[in-house]
Amino acid sequence: MRVKPGVILITILMALLPAMIYLSFDFGITCDERLQDARGKSVLHFYYSGLKAADLLPSTRYYGSFVDTTSVLLQRFLGFLKPHETRHVLACIFGWLGIVFTALLARKLFGIEAAFFSVFFLLVSPRYFGHSMNNSKDIPFAALFVASLSFICSFNNRYPFLTPKAVAVTALTIGLAIAVRPAGIILFLAAGLLLFGIIYGRRNTLTKTQVLNTVLWYVALILGAVAIAALFWPTLVIKPLSNVVSALQFNAQFPGQRKELFNRSFTNIAKLPWYYLPVWLGITAPPAVLFSFALSPILLFLNTDRLRIGLLYFSILFPFVVALIARSPLYD
Repeated sequence: MRVKPGVILITILMALLPAMIYLSFDFGITCDERLQDARGKSVLHFYYSGLKAADLLPSTRYYGSFVDTTSVLLQRFLGFLKPHETRHVLACIFGWLGIVFTALLARKLFGIEAAFFSVFFLLVSPRYFGHSMNNSKDIPFAALFVASLSFICSFNNRYPFLTPKAVAVTALTIGLAIAVRPAGIILFLAAGLLLFGIIYGRRNTLTKTQVLNTVLWYVALILGAVAIAALFWPTLVIKPLSNVVSALQFNAQFPGQRKELFNRSFTNIAKLPWYYLPVWLGITAPPAVLFSFALSPILLFLNTDRLRIGLLYFSILFPFVVALIARSPLYD
């Protein structure tokens, strides 16, 4: 009896999670983990103390604490694990979810073969698989980002483009992404661009009421995501506008005197040349991934869903271009 490829893929993914969790126990503590634990405890104490803003750490102005708070809560229930082990298990789960949603997105846009390749490439990418063992900031953000893209790309091509279910799950993942890193707001732009493209392509068949309803559902998506993010980012509620702006400025121009080895010398991260980022990506990304990305424009001619493929390019290149234009301090 022939086994369906989808069954094989599910089997691989299900076996991957316990394997990743098992491997995580061999990874050490990173320098950020104590700070992240302290931030999580700070936000929990904020709620326990009756919403006293004075109890919040200064860093809560610049980051949400979804993963930090979740980790601290899990530590109380998983007493047989050390605190850092609990955090690493949580990072692994997010790393695994990132692989799952990448496979789902690849299957939706390019077929089951692409789903297998996406899983393989993530497993052989040290920057992803290795960091899934103990990076509880970047990996959860990456997983939630690709999960959000997966749901965004699932918007209907026919009216109604947005359903209550689609709005709910997309708002949830975008909100949690923002509650990890403020850069998650890019996903609002991604969702808006896709909806605009769909509506523009059907502009001759849609009524004004249908367009207005779609806009209202989109606004509901944004408000829902912001509300979810605010649960883990209390300062977003205390001073919404000023804290969002300060958080984006802080992350775009990361302060500090950290130095990186580049071009045979240690250079302050604020003074690294513009080409540091493309060179760093060229050095650290597996050759197979770089080769595949170089050939990927062919998909624009082979795949009829150019709108969603264009959205993927936007999601990859927009943060890259913003970092270059803003001359954001970068480090590896």
